[in-house]
Amino acid sequence: MTEKPTSFLKRARQWAKTNDLTGSQAFLRYVIFTFVEAINSVSSDFVFKGGNLLWLYIKTPRATVDLDFSTLKKGTHAEVKKVLSDACAHSIEGINFSVSKFKEVRQQSELGAAVTISYRTDDGADNQFELDIVYAIPVNHSEIPSPLHHAPKIQVATLENIIADKLPLFQESCRL
Repeated sequence: MTEKPTSFLKRARQWAKTNDLTGSQAFLRYVIFTFVEAINSVSSDFVFKGGNLLWLYIKTPRATVDLDFSTLKKGTHAEVKKVLSDACAHSIEGINFSVSKFKEVRQQSELGAAVTISYRTDDGADNQFELDIVYAIPVNHSEIPSPLHHAPKIQVATLENIIADKLPLFQESCRL
């Protein structure tokens, strides 16, 4: 019987190998998917979306280093800060998360936040990544198995929703 890796880094390497990923991008994906699980463990209001979710659906080669979320109902900064604080406090073996920056954002009539999450693993690796959160936006969503298999399911935007979000950006870049 194979012994389960105990350190966070060993688990990340095993996951990367299973998913044919290499380098620092593979480690960062493991870290951010761990955070997605932490969010989903403390709130059913956050919907994971964006480029990293697109990678889960179609294994796109595009490297993206941030996480995108929409909240379904939470519409205040205090509510969102509470969920992020709870997710950071959620015990995940081998890694600790903290909110290092929370910037309130308002674009037109939409409210949201640009957040920096810092992390430190039991192996001494530390860094940070960005979250973009839009509040109280209707999102077609469903649940899929977690890519890390620590949590049973994560709440995600549908593929159609991601394409609908990305298509205007693609069209704009084609005009330039």
